[in-house]
Amino acid sequence: WDCESQVVEGVFRKCEKNDINLLIFSTLVSAEDKQNFGDERQNIIKGETEIFNLINYDMLDGLLIIGDSFLDMEWVEKIALECKRHNVPIVNINSKNPFIKHNVYLDRSCSLDLVIEHLIEVHKCKTVNFIGGIPGHEISEERLESYKRSLLKYNIPVEERRIGFGYFWNQAVDVVKRFILDNVIPDAIVCANDTMALFVMDFLRNSGYKVPE
Repeated sequence: WDCESQVVEGVFRKCEKNDINLLIFSTLVSAEDKQNFGDERQNIIKGETEIFNLINYDMLDGLLIIGDSFLDMEWVEKIALECKRHNVPIVNINSKNPFIKHNVYLDRSCSLDLVIEHLIEVHKCKTVNFIGGIPGHEISEERLESYKRSLLKYNIPVEERRIGFGYFWNQAVDVVKRFILDNVIPDAIVCANDTMALFVMDFLRNSGYKVPE
């Protein structure tokens, strides 16, 4: 939620400075929480997304959305269609979306390329494992492709057994346990976000491994 909070804070400061009224519509859980919903998954998603039915498009001059944070992607399409129907300009932040013309996003792959390049060139790492976020998630897939591309650049083979998904949270520990069980502990582990990296570091230290050594 850090990214979303920072975006909202920035928008709030700008609106306050320019005397613009700001309405915020947000669910109480994030897209990353979906894998923990269990049997009540659909009911929780339906209940959380009902807040978007409260949007009064007739009183809006414009709408910003953080598209990749939505629990249900169908709502992005619904909101985009309502904006078009009410002639309200809409901008999507932090991802690409086919239903929205104007999307603002970062090229996230470059930074991970530099991280892996640093590990290989400076720390002389020969084996690098990767823990991604959510399979199919745009950010996670971008970083996975960056990982694979960077290894191949240095003629290091990409091994699927060295790749896992930690769902941007503490499931990253389960991936490391599998690395240990499969005897594929590497010279370095790259995580798709800092939260997973912290969980991984704590687990490895508690298991007798020296980090960063």
